[in-house]
Amino acid sequence: MATASIRPASLADIPALAEDRAALFVESAPITAEQAERLREDTVAVLTPDLASGRALAWIAESAAGDRLGSAAACIVRRLPTPWNPTGMELFLAQMYIRPGHRGAGVGTALLEAVTGAARVARIATVRLRSTDAGLALYRRHGFSLLPSFMERRLDLERPDDR
Repeated sequence: MATASIRPASLADIPALAEDRAALFVESAPITAEQAERLREDTVAVLTPDLASGRALAWIAESAAGDRLGSAAACIVRRLPTPWNPTGMELFLAQMYIRPGHRGAGVGTALLEAVTGAARVARIATVRLRSTDAGLALYRRHGFSLLPSFMERRLDLERPDDR
């Protein structure tokens, strides 16, 4: 298992987080170089105020030499309360990316423990995420389960007749 040091990300880490987010989509979607560049720019634009205000949390995994091994970013979301979540607070793990060459060495586990640890400290009982196929086993090992009733619809905002 690789030795990874996990630290909270700072505003100075946002370009690295945006780079990792684009790499995640390039590998899993895949997206074009132009889409990746736009995603980096959009990630910086959204993550900068959210990380500064505490609406987002992020972590960087580093080697002993200071090389970035991966990162994670999560958004704090408030939903309506439920019987099992009376505050309605959730942590949505929006990104977890482990750089090639460091996968399967415990970096993902270390980042996920940082994420769930932060949720516990903040008294947020629900952590949600969307996984790539490659990440499913990791999340299952850490107690996550698939929710078959979760649905999504993407609206074409350029077409007002998209109903």
